[in-house]
Amino acid sequence: MALEQAGQDTALIERIYLNIGYQCCNQGLNQKADSAFALSAKMAIALKDSSMFCECLAMQGRINMLQNKTQDAETYLAKAYQVAKANAYTSIRRKVTAELSNLYSRKKEADQSLRFAKEHFSLLTDSSYYPLGHLHMGNAYYFCGRYDSARWHLRRCVELTKSYGIKADAY
Repeated sequence: MALEQAGQDTALIERIYLNIGYQCCNQGLNQKADSAFALSAKMAIALKDSSMFCECLAMQGRINMLQNKTQDAETYLAKAYQVAKANAYTSIRRKVTAELSNLYSRKKEADQSLRFAKEHFSLLTDSSYYPLGHLHMGNAYYFCGRYDSARWHLRRCVELTKSYGIKADAY
């Protein structure tokens, strides 16, 4: 990928790398996606584009989590969380808190998982996101051993969604 030398519009190239990263990630090409996100993050730093930088970090954290590299995932997601919180990027912060909740569930750190699930739920502004919010809350409560709360959130998730994929995750 030699897009860096392709033209003067660095912001456009930064977004191209970001989109290449998304496409590679969707196709399961995690190493190529990680490289594209790293290049986009590098350009975001040069452009002082903290929103794009935060998005790249979040995606790199997600990729590392998919590859069971929990330590690296935690590093990327924690940095993305800090940047998103400092700059009031609510949509990115919502995504990152969900990923952190999942990460801490995998690491069997129930209190941290619940903390980020609650924060994720508090950031939901659109009711279409509520099923996923309840799913994250249910999972976090389950890992905390609070099965009544987990059951309530998972049932609420199933009631609110029409997506069979989300329903399957809740069961």
